[in-house]
Amino acid sequence: MPARLRFLSVLLILLLFSTAAFAQTAAESQSSPARDSTKAKLSSPEDTSRVKQKFLRVIPIRLIGALDPFGDSTEAITQSEIPWIEYRYIGDLLWTRPGMYIRDLASPGENNQITIGGVDARAIGFLVNGISENSPITGTYDLSLFPVDDIERIEFITGPRAFLYGMNTTGGTINVVTKSFYTNKPYSRLRYSQGVDSYAQTDAEFSQNIFNKFNFTFGLERYAFGSNLLSQEYTGRFPNSNNDAWSFRTKLRYNLSNSFNILFSHYYYQTWTGLNGGVDLQQTIAGSVFSDAATVNNYDAYQKIFQHDLNLTLAAHPGDDSLQTTTLSFFYSNQLRLYRDEENRDPSLSNHIFLQSDHQSENYGAVLRHAWHSAIQDFTASLETENITIVRDDDIGSHREQRLSGSAKEEMTLLNPLSFAVFGRIDRYRGNILPSVGADAHLSIIDGISLFGGISTSQRTPTLQELYWPGDSLHSPTPRLFLKNERHRIAEAGISLIDGESFNTTISYQQRTIENPISVSAEYSPSAPGQERVIHFVQSASSQTFDGVNAAVRSSYVNFHLDANVTYLHLATVYYDSTTLRRLPELYADGSFYYRNLLSGGHLDLKIGFRARYISKQNGMTPNNESEMYVPYALASFGPSADVDFFLIGKLGNAYVHFIWENLTANQYMLTPIYPMYDRNVRFGVSWVFWN
Repeated sequence: MPARLRFLSVLLILLLFSTAAFAQTAAESQSSPARDSTKAKLSSPEDTSRVKQKFLRVIPIRLIGALDPFGDSTEAITQSEIPWIEYRYIGDLLWTRPGMYIRDLASPGENNQITIGGVDARAIGFLVNGISENSPITGTYDLSLFPVDDIERIEFITGPRAFLYGMNTTGGTINVVTKSFYTNKPYSRLRYSQGVDSYAQTDAEFSQNIFNKFNFTFGLERYAFGSNLLSQEYTGRFPNSNNDAWSFRTKLRYNLSNSFNILFSHYYYQTWTGLNGGVDLQQTIAGSVFSDAATVNNYDAYQKIFQHDLNLTLAAHPGDDSLQTTTLSFFYSNQLRLYRDEENRDPSLSNHIFLQSDHQSENYGAVLRHAWHSAIQDFTASLETENITIVRDDDIGSHREQRLSGSAKEEMTLLNPLSFAVFGRIDRYRGNILPSVGADAHLSIIDGISLFGGISTSQRTPTLQELYWPGDSLHSPTPRLFLKNERHRIAEAGISLIDGESFNTTISYQQRTIENPISVSAEYSPSAPGQERVIHFVQSASSQTFDGVNAAVRSSYVNFHLDANVTYLHLATVYYDSTTLRRLPELYADGSFYYRNLLSGGHLDLKIGFRARYISKQNGMTPNNESEMYVPYALASFGPSADVDFFLIGKLGNAYVHFIWENLTANQYMLTPIYPMYDRNVRFGVSWVFWN
């Protein structure tokens, strides 16, 4: 069945669910007078009590899956904010936080790399409801997979505390708390966004309590770019840049009482993405890099991803105390990635490589978490066990590992306005005990001005790919078991200034020292760029120290607002191919200036403005598609770069309408070599909540 017909069939089923549920609710509402008359005939207090309990609405436990459900909400993006951010995927939301830099490939579906404070994705944890989603093989996460419209809250933990919530998260932790409904009325939502080069994103969701205390939620998303048809040459903006991605999600929630809930969720992802390797500078005519006439590195390579994620969570308020939350989660995940570089296109454009590489892994385990909040303290603790199996990997072979971890944080406010926290984590992995510890403090000097700071020492273990990647795919894997753990020492200090709701700024300085750093390098073949496949992981005996400053400003005057983030990052000098390598820009900034007001008698909520971005000079890192790693690129420098986008987002009734015009000034720039950003691009669409 063609993809369009398949999608329409699923959407039709979803609408039938909604219609039936709506009819049922309407019928029940029409019969309510009869129930009221029956209730009026009850003569005894016992009968009245039984009826009240029968129709009593249970209050669900909030934020199940949050790392710190009682934490500061300013460290999170909530679902009420997300529709007002001009997003394509979750990476656009992460850009709104200082210190985060994303290597955007300007090609939907490809694996854009995130860095935080100069640390790449191998040391950044991506969690969903407190469960790690990082690949058991590469230790990274593909940001294009997760459906944004299922997000209730995104938690950000950076700096000294980052290591606390998972293995290899010393660079930062991002935790997504998914939506969890509890509604007797049917809830349905449809979002559609469209752009150039056949860009289309559709997300549909339905939820309702199918019987007392039991909720059913179903959602689907299709993310498309270009064409997946051979007759249309698989084109997007450039040849072999197509993307066709599906995701399905189901959540069942049973609220037995106000103090005990059960949740089960299943996510399924299926993608097919063309991997053209970017523009080939040597083969492209001068001045054509940003045009459709550009020559790409690979006309044949593509990948398919199939992934299942299952989670069963029991959540409770011990002793019926809503200031304590305990969760026990059991999880299972199965990932299959098929990488292909086949002779299936125009023979005149072939790179003369035939490669079929399969990567299949699975992991399962359990996580026990407890959070306790009181007037003077916040305490969190966790225990986690995980089993990892590399079922098949044509590059690194088959492997089986087990992890056991425990962590705790105690934050106290004994001497108001001073609060301090101590925290630690211990991991048992590969026969070693790995301790990590830290502490931080927060001091309010006067109303609106506060100081904060912290220190920590933590570790990052080599990934399975770093240990067993063969380097040269013509040979069998050669274990690099001599690789040591990276040790990260972090010190951070900053100041926060708040003036009511009109002004809020935070400035922080962070220094990080990495002992035994593991870097990625690659050997390039100028005569055959399509064969750039020789990847090496190299550990340095000398430590690396780098530091930086992050600043975030939120300001408003009447109906005008300014949101801005600025990051200055000073990295150690690195030489690659006798060239100074700037792995990341030294300075990058992102900000929005907009007007926000209620118009038309309060019926239209309008946000209209401009978003600007500046990135200093770099030569940077570029993706190696077979390994999913970003490797040094020193053949050309680019930048400084800047662009300005126009956006309009309005809410009318239950519908959000968005219009984004990217790169108004038609600047020619890139964030990753050599993946040109659009010189102009337009996206528009609507998100509509109905039958609620």
